[in-house]
This record gives sequence, C-alpha cells and structure tokens, in this order.
Amino acid sequence: LTHYGYNRSYENNMNLITSATQKLDFLTKGLSFKATAAYVSNYSYSRSMTRDQFPSFIYDPVANTYTPRDPNVYRVRRFFSGYSAGSTIRTLTLQASLNYDRTFGAHRVYALGLVNQGTDIRFSSNSTYNFIPNNYRGFTGRAGYNYKEKYLFEFNTAYNGSDRFSKANRYGLFPAASIGWNVAKENFVKEHFNFLNNLKLRASYGLVGNDKIGSSFNYYYLPSWSNSGSINFGTSSNTFTGIREGTLGNDQVTWEKEKKLDIGVDFGLFNNKLTGTVDYFKNQRYDILTTRGTVSAVFGQNLPPVNLGIVDNAGYEIELNYNGHIGKDFSYRVKGTYSVAKNKIKFADEPTYANAYQAFTGHSIGMQRVYRWIGYYKDSADIAKSPQPSIKPYPGDLKYADLNGDGKIDGFDMEVTGYSNVPNTTYGFQVGFTYKGFSVNA
Repeated sequence: LTHYGYNRSYENNMNLITSATQKLDFLTKGLSFKATAAYVSNYSYSRSMTRDQFPSFIYDPVANTYTPRDPNVYRVRRFFSGYSAGSTIRTLTLQASLNYDRTFGAHRVYALGLVNQGTDIRFSSNSTYNFIPNNYRGFTGRAGYNYKEKYLFEFNTAYNGSDRFSKANRYGLFPAASIGWNVAKENFVKEHFNFLNNLKLRASYGLVGNDKIGSSFNYYYLPSWSNSGSINFGTSSNTFTGIREGTLGNDQVTWEKEKKLDIGVDFGLFNNKLTGTVDYFKNQRYDILTTRGTVSAVFGQNLPPVNLGIVDNAGYEIELNYNGHIGKDFSYRVKGTYSVAKNKIKFADEPTYANAYQAFTGHSIGMQRVYRWIGYYKDSADIAKSPQPSIKPYPGDLKYADLNGDGKIDGFDMEVTGYSNVPNTTYGFQVGFTYKGFSVNA
C-alpha cells in the first residue's frame, strides 16, 4: 500500500443566502413581508498517481523456493497519472412571501402567500441539454385557524410550473387540507386523566405533484434527433451521413400526481416520559410516466413515455419513545419504530397476455416473473412422463410447473409471484444515554 500511490478528490462549494423581513403592522397587526435569495455552486474533480502491478511470489516451504506469480512482472512499475473531471452544479432560488399571523383572544388566524422561482444548471448525459437550465416556478397559499390550540384547521394550495412540460401542461394545481383535535387540552381530560400530557388526533388529505421525470432526457415533449444515420445513393453504393429521427415527442406529458390520505395520533404520558405516534396512510399515485406496452414493435419507432401508470400504496407507522433519568446527571432514552407499506400496481399498460398469471398488474412493484418450482426429477421414468424444458434434464435437476398445460416448460410457464425486491416491513430500535453532557447513541 505504501508504494501504490494516491487518489485525491477536490471539491469547491459556494453557498450564499440572504433574506430581508419587513413588518407591515402599520397596515394591519401581524402582517409581514419576507424576501429570500440563495445561490449554491458546487464543483468537484479528482487526481491520482498510481501503479497497479508489483512483483509477487509464491513460497514453497518444502523446496524453500519462491515462484513468481507472474513471470512477466519482475519490477515495480512506474507511476501513472490520472485525472477525472468533475461537474459543476449551480442552483439559484428566489422567494417572496407575505405572512399574516394574529391572535384574537382564544382564536389564532394565520395565512401565507408565497412566490418562488428556482433554476438548476447541471450536467446531463444528453449532450443536447447539457447545462441547460431547469426552471421551476410556484405560487403557494396557506390559511389556518385554531381555537385555544385545541381545534386546528389548515388549507394549503400550490400552483406549480416546470419547464419540463409543454406550455399547455406546464402548471399543476395541488390542494391539501388538514384538521386536528388536541384532546389533552380539554377540561375533562385535565381533570380526570392528569397523566395524559398530549393526545392529538389529526387527519389530512391532499394532492402532490412530481416533475422529476428523468435525468437523461428531461424534455419528453420534444422529439430527439441524431446525426448517426446513413443512406446509400447511386449504383456504386455511395454512403452519405444524415440526420436520424430518434424518440418521438409527447406534448401531453405532465406532472405525476399522488393523492395522499393520512390519519394519525400523537400522545405523551407521565410528564412526556413515554411519547409516541401512530399513523395510517393510503396513497394513490397516478399519471405515472411509463413506457407503452400495448404498441407493437412493428410500429418501427421509439415511443416516448406517457402518463398512464397507477399504483396504490397503503400502510401504517408506529413510533414509541421513552426518556428517563437516574439521579441528576444521567439520562437515557429508548426508541422503537415499526412500519408496514404495501403497494399494488393498478395499471401498467401491459399487453393482453394469453395467460393472466404473467401480468404485473395487480401485484407489487419489484416482483419478478419466474418459474414455479415443484420439486426434482427423480429418475428417468419421472423425466419421461413429465413436461421438460428445451435443455434435457437429468435426475436431480429442478422441476418446474407446466402452468399452461402444453406439455413443455418454456417462457409461457413463467408467472409473477413471490416477494418484491422492495421491503414492505421495516423496524428499528435505538438506545442512548447522556451523562454530564457526554452522549452515546446506538
């Protein structure tokens, strides 16, 4: 290792952020204006000076001799320099917001109006769009009300636009609403359940959007072209290069969307020594950008993705925390989490299969199409009377089910089954302690 050389990575970061706030109490109490600007620039590259071959030998303890592992390597090679050019990433974010927050006795009213503009410039594997700015613009509104922090209501809406879509489909409207009831602040709870420090019931429903639809070719509404094509003219087959049509454009590409429902409860007991959260969620993601599976390859051209996919996702999450003290200087904490999330493909634009068991629709994301194992071939007689694959099996080989009953094992006997490669259950456990400012977590 001491003779190998070195690899060095260099990175330059620049982060600038500035903001200004102006109170507008002279118009109405609780009103303010805020403007923010942020700029980030990142560049990285690496240099190296290494060598990869060294003479080495195999020792024979019987003959007390050394044999070269590679007789062609008999000395330490010279160093070779290397350089890996990095890529610059620059982002600029501008925000302006009008805020209102005021309390009238037991009633609190608040609202927000925000305009934001973002620009992202970075490397793209598609040379046509390399370092072409990705622009984003959004208009957000929020209004909320609560009474004595017991009854809470909030409504949000966003009208967001992205230049990844054509002008007619550039903007999307994404509303959301939530309600909450802090039961622990009710008088009957304080009088009869004084061990209950926090108990909040909440629910929310909304629509969110996603415009991050790929990094290799961000503008699917535009067709692609390349100069790799060629054609022959004349009787002597003279070849001329030209422009070739690539993937077709789809000017109907728009935001991927997701309906999100969340119902939860937060609680705290015994002076908040024991706290926890339980959430149930049910989401449906639709207009997922996907490739067409119902168009024949006879069409003869690369098709653009379309907003057709639908996936349902539902599950629950549980989190429990316990914080305790032993003496004045020692404290400890325990945390456990458990979550289950199961998804199902509702629509994937698949062709109509002769055998329904080959369709991915109705199954989880990440499941595979495989053969069904039913045992082993026992002997020659078992092989002779059993359906066989194209390669002749032998006793002891794996035996698969002939699902379509045609007397042979081939691709038509593969079914979508088993487990997904995306886990649907996760859990964790964490412990820690603090002693006189010294903390350990595991």
